[in-house]
Amino acid sequence: MANDLVELDGLDLSAAFRRTTRISAFTTEGFDTSEISKSVKGADALAMWISGDKNMALNDCKAVVETLASCVNKKANVVWSAGLSGQKRIMVLAGWKPKS
Repeated sequence: MANDLVELDGLDLSAAFRRTTRISAFTTEGFDTSEISKSVKGADALAMWISGDKNMALNDCKAVVETLASCVNKKANVVWSAGLSGQKRIMVLAGWKPKS
């Protein structure tokens, strides 16, 4: 996409979600991560798509990524993408591996 600042593709997702057996999707308007943070707690894989308006800065993305990444398993695979869409939104996929 022409407005993507950082892009994810199928290979990124395939690698990040390898061996996960449960995947959940979450979305929120704006950059408030409080509800999503609770939902992704302990995940083994995390993919984030962050979209914003023309005033979005890389620091906005960094804050979202760091906040959500701090909620998942320390060895989790975390990938993210950022783009300009005209409105602030976060979309997240979180995956969990089976318990051993």
